[in-house]
Amino acid sequence: MKKYRFKQFVLKQQKKIKRTGLLLSILIANLTMFPLSVFAEENAITSSSIFKGLMKMLTDGGVALLIIAPIVCGLLFGIFSLIQGMSTESHDKEKWGKNKKTVLIVLAFVFSSSAIVAIIAGYFK
Repeated sequence: MKKYRFKQFVLKQQKKIKRTGLLLSILIANLTMFPLSVFAEENAITSSSIFKGLMKMLTDGGVALLIIAPIVCGLLFGIFSLIQGMSTESHDKEKWGKNKKTVLIVLAFVFSSSAIVAIIAGYFK
């Protein structure tokens, strides 16, 4: 009896998920097929003080990330290597090895995102 109820519950949830997915796909199709156009003067956005301040903040943040991220990631990598070397169990060594890989992945992500910000900021100059 319990298996039958569970099966009915799962089937109801699947129907709701399919219905929600269908509605979401229709909404996305409508938004992409009928784009809304907005008129703006040629340099109205780029000459605004809010936009200029935002661009300065983004470029300064990108530079700060490029300076701070390698230092912090290098320290974390060194600390994790030291702890991994001092651990006696293989499970601990695997855990600290994963932490070291995560630090390297985060460093690569920071460099990539900083480059993307620099490219976008250069586009608007």
